[in-house]
Amino acid sequence: MYLTQEHDLKFHKMRAIFSLSPPIQRLELVIRRLMIAGFALLTAGLVIGAVWLKLPEGVGYLDDPKVHWSILVWFLYLALLVMHQWFAQSGRRFAWGAVGCFVFVLLTFWGVNLMSPIHH
Repeated sequence: MYLTQEHDLKFHKMRAIFSLSPPIQRLELVIRRLMIAGFALLTAGLVIGAVWLKLPEGVGYLDDPKVHWSILVWFLYLALLVMHQWFAQSGRRFAWGAVGCFVFVLLTFWGVNLMSPIHH
């Protein structure tokens, strides 16, 4: 929604004026809050998984490719949030970064199952 509304405003299209979507500043705030919530939930999931996961004999928590890719997703979320907070990467770049992180999450949870010895 943010990217389409930003495009419509940039090129002075009338559907941006008559649109029922919220203001572009509010959309950016929603994206930021959802990214923070996703980062917190992913952190909790990684910590809980490391503490309570019962693995088959001979397989460690960090031996699973899904854990490696989940940690990489965690670092992507962290990098995006740090860039937004301290380096003023907002607006269009932040929205594209959020889309990229979401695509990477989908690749992680669907594609890595094929490589994982635990998740078949």
